[in-house]
Amino acid sequence: MFAGDFNLYTSFEPAYQFLLGLEPSPNSRLLDPINRPGAWNNSISFADVHTQSPRTQSFGGGATGGIDDRFDFILASAAWMDTAGSYVLPATYTSFGNDGDHFNQAVNDGTNQAVPDSVADALHAMADHLPVFVDVVLRPTSTPVTPLPPVVETPLLATCYPNPFNPILNVSLAPSVHAGELRVFDVMGRSLRSVSLAPTASASALTLDFSHYSSGPYFIVVNRGVQNAVSRVILQK
Repeated sequence: MFAGDFNLYTSFEPAYQFLLGLEPSPNSRLLDPINRPGAWNNSISFADVHTQSPRTQSFGGGATGGIDDRFDFILASAAWMDTAGSYVLPATYTSFGNDGDHFNQAVNDGTNQAVPDSVADALHAMADHLPVFVDVVLRPTSTPVTPLPPVVETPLLATCYPNPFNPILNVSLAPSVHAGELRVFDVMGRSLRSVSLAPTASASALTLDFSHYSSGPYFIVVNRGVQNAVSRVILQK
């Protein structure tokens, strides 16, 4: 299982797609238990799974604005979604304290149908995120584990510099026997550019011109064979 505050606004962002498509092995890839793809940010259609922010007023630090973002996730491997062994119960996936009726409101604004007033007040005072939980069925039997061969360390597929940059970004590519592709994404997950990569016996370099793009973060995604690399870069004009 892989959980945390991922700060993802939509399911189209490269980070989310990378996490869900990272492994070629079906049992090793990650899955989102609730399977609710889309643009989660500030969308009432996803009001019941939002986790930030349960506040509309600032105090003691933290974000405000009311509950309107799904920033916090629990992802499970395909093996954990298979009922043959221990498994996750997707129907129990819960943004604790979110009753679905507090979109863009504080979690303790009026009556909260999910938790008592005292708990809603505690969540409001605790942090600018709501907790997420899911129930898991644990089988009492053990499962034999086959040892895996040692993992051979490989050099980074790509190194981006300088970072921040303006407007030229240099991408140093490690040698590879595989053809591949370099793609540029914005924070909304839109593909802005694609460059085909030929196999090389030595390191190579690319120069990307961002003169026509606005300032902000971008993602450089390099794929070669089964290997993937994602770099976050900042265009600072």
